[in-house]
Amino acid sequence: MVPVKFLLAGARELEPLRQGSLSYLCSVYSVLNGIQLALYPITLKRVDQQAIYLAGIAHLAKKRRLRQAMDRGCTTAPGTTWRRR
Repeated sequence: MVPVKFLLAGARELEPLRQGSLSYLCSVYSVLNGIQLALYPITLKRVDQQAIYLAGIAHLAKKRRLRQAMDRGCTTAPGTTWRRR
């Protein structure tokens, strides 16, 4: 467990988005949760969360990584790595 003095203020008050809140891509949710923590105490409206989510999806699609991200989520199969293009 992380000592309380090292927690960001928002970590005690914000409820993290979870898979299924917007879709099934854990990597995009981790980015959204990080942005929310960084902006705290400012909170993102649902429309802003969705805009960031869609930007993440568009980025994955542009890089031709959307299907791979949807198939694997945040993890890769044992013995494989993500490669940059």
